[in-house]
Amino acid sequence: MAVRDNQITIVGNLARDFEERSTPTGTVLATNAVAVNRSYQKDGEWIENTDWFSITVWAQAAENAIESYSKGDNVIVNGSMRSRKVDKETDGETIPITYWEINVDNIGACTTRATVGKIERNSKSDSGNNQTGSSSTKSSSAWTDPEPDF
Repeated sequence: MAVRDNQITIVGNLARDFEERSTPTGTVLATNAVAVNRSYQKDGEWIENTDWFSITVWAQAAENAIESYSKGDNVIVNGSMRSRKVDKETDGETIPITYWEINVDNIGACTTRATVGKIERNSKSDSGNNQTGSSSTKSSSAWTDPEPDF
């Protein structure tokens, strides 16, 4: 595979089941959107944001995606960004709009999540839920996330 300058990889959740369509020549394509959640801390409070990416999968990969993935599945998507320009009529005025989407080269199930500088922990499992009698080396009240070494 040739190296391209226009390359994007995202990990997120499918917004809905794939919508299947065909080109006039019979090529199958499937469209969807991927929600990528991100969080950051501002003034001591965690802020949650979601970015939405439109995706288009083509040919055999589209057929596989339609059969394999459904709404909410965590996927990793690799492809290139494409733009599509259309004119939209609003209040008798024509407004040019540019839509951006990922033209998918590869899509796959993502079974793990990696984070940098943040370890997500379930506080219920760390506090007083020790039913087996074994001891924990990390107390939820004493353990803190280390600062990343950047």
